[in-house]
Amino acid sequence: MMPKINDVFLIYLKILKPSELKGSIGIYRLREELMIRFNKIIVSAQVNDVLFKDFIM
Repeated sequence: MMPKINDVFLIYLKILKPSELKGSIGIYRLREELMIRFNKIIVSAQVNDVLFKDFIM
């Protein structure tokens, strides 16, 4: 599933504006949106959280 997850992640990041990622609310929205998108492609399990290792803008 990782190739699909990476694809969804990268495509979503490309459509975002930098201003949409500013502050803690921007990161929260990113996390929520990614969980929704990941759960649509992963049908055998439920994604409950998205954790960021690094976040560089």
